[in-house]
Amino acid sequence: MDASYFYAFKEDSVNEISKYIFNMINGEKKILILCIGTDMCTGDSFGPLTGTLLRRNNCPCTVIGDLENIVHYNNLKETIKYIRCNYEDYFIIAIDASLGDRDNIGKITIEKGSIFPATALRSKNLSIGDIAIKAIVNRYSSIKSANEYILQQTRLYHVYSMAEILSNALLKAINNNLIQCENLDTYNRLSAFL
Repeated sequence: MDASYFYAFKEDSVNEISKYIFNMINGEKKILILCIGTDMCTGDSFGPLTGTLLRRNNCPCTVIGDLENIVHYNNLKETIKYIRCNYEDYFIIAIDASLGDRDNIGKITIEKGSIFPATALRSKNLSIGDIAIKAIVNRYSSIKSANEYILQQTRLYHVYSMAEILSNALLKAINNNLIQCENLDTYNRLSAFL
């Protein structure tokens, strides 16, 4: 499936992103949000910032990865193993920062399928998720060693703003999904008595 792009700083971006995510998670009752990245690199802090904002706002889902408990490339393999053992039947939304074309900086991409973390710096050897959400925080260089420098030179304000927008959109989509699931459960219980 092709990725859908949403410009994060557009006026109605929270609602647009929320509706799109809602349609993707529609009916899922067990959702895990995996927020990948590190606070040691400004551009790569998108995932942990998003996880922290979700936790602060009492996200009703399981959230793994925030500023206190970082999930980054060095512990990702163990984290994936932990998730597959303990959250086997969960719908997984994987979140990470990304580098991209200059025209796409500030966009959030959402696509069905797994995320491949750290591809700007390393090869694609790890993947996880039913939905992959990436924030394009800066431009990509064909010289892999330059990408680490580019990530470190990314403005925190933009990364934080994008994390705030995505966390608000996720919370709205997840809460709407929970309401729909509860209404459906209530309807099914009532129908059983008729």
